[in-house]
Amino acid sequence: MSTIQDRVIGDHYASTYNGSAVGLFNIARSGLSAGTPNQVLVNDGAGAISSIAVLDTSRGGTGINTSASTGILKVTAGTWTATTITNADVNAAAAIARTKLASGSANQVIINDGAGVLTSEAQLANSRGGTGINTASSTGVAKVSSGTWSVSTIVDADVNAAAAIARTKLASGTNNHVVINNGAGIMTSEAQLATSRGGTGQDFSSVGAGPFIITNSSGVFASTLQYSTASTANSIVQRDGSGNISVGTLSTTQVNTSTVASTGDLTLSSTTNNIQIGTNNIIQTPTTIAGGASSNYTTNLQTVNATPTALFTFPTVSNSLYSVDILVGLCRPATSATGHFKLNFKVKNVAGTVTVSSVLQKASALDAGLGTTNVVPAASGTNFVINVIGVAATTIKWIGTYQIISQTF
Repeated sequence: MSTIQDRVIGDHYASTYNGSAVGLFNIARSGLSAGTPNQVLVNDGAGAISSIAVLDTSRGGTGINTSASTGILKVTAGTWTATTITNADVNAAAAIARTKLASGSANQVIINDGAGVLTSEAQLANSRGGTGINTASSTGVAKVSSGTWSVSTIVDADVNAAAAIARTKLASGTNNHVVINNGAGIMTSEAQLATSRGGTGQDFSSVGAGPFIITNSSGVFASTLQYSTASTANSIVQRDGSGNISVGTLSTTQVNTSTVASTGDLTLSSTTNNIQIGTNNIIQTPTTIAGGASSNYTTNLQTVNATPTALFTFPTVSNSLYSVDILVGLCRPATSATGHFKLNFKVKNVAGTVTVSSVLQKASALDAGLGTTNVVPAASGTNFVINVIGVAATTIKWIGTYQIISQTF
């Protein structure tokens, strides 16, 4: 067939056509031969028009019929599928906006439920590491008991018996104070432990060096009395460097000692009797008959005139008898003159009235210049006294010793 150069318009058909296709326009689709229904027209491998059921991936299609499919279209190694999204479908760096997720219950904690499905709960359960309680308005220390949480203050049971809490973790108190419980049982402190709590209530830190004693007067302690080796008033006697003691007057009210004597010692033996050592006297109280006593005394003084002066005064007891033996020595310091008196008499106190009997025996030995001296017993109120009479304008030294036995009636 020769090449058609003229433009063909209208109804003109030819079984074959060779040429450049120039000049063929507006050919009606019905004029084309029919193909396979519902297929996609393509150029086949030879360039001829053909058709396929589904457009394959090489031509930009999916290669699958999705008319009955549900899901998301995915392609794997060139093969398309319609399915659901899986974890592998989401890029590790997808950073999907949270606003694109469905909203859950407001202000709740997101969790996986028992089936692994994302859900939420108001308070994170203790099985998931939470407390299971709302502590938005709580105050105190969180505690758990048998899996149940609570918020409260610490009590004694919360502290382990072997806690051994470091003292440095306790709040500091007042320096150098004694820790106590106050009247409300609250731990506090005081500078000196009060007497009511077994202390002294006093600060003895500045008492000073040396031995001191603590005294207690009506619950008030003091350190005013000290030991001393000297014969010091209001002090306790302390042995000196040689082991000796120095006292002005040794006074005791009762001594009970062993009857075994030691060589060189003054031994006071009393198994049935009481022995009292007072000022210049020894008193022994028999126990066989109540009210009996035997006393020894020694006194001395100095006179410068002839006025009667009491060398010794003895207090009597109502309804008592006294038998008295006296030895008195005297001397005149300016000379070698000496003298001696010995006498005995009795005294009685009847209902408070004291009478002194006549001297039963009296003997004297007096040097020249002492002939006017004398020793005279007399009553004085409820006492009896032993007066000495010296010499006018003359110094005379007197010393007397007395043995007195008494019995009440």
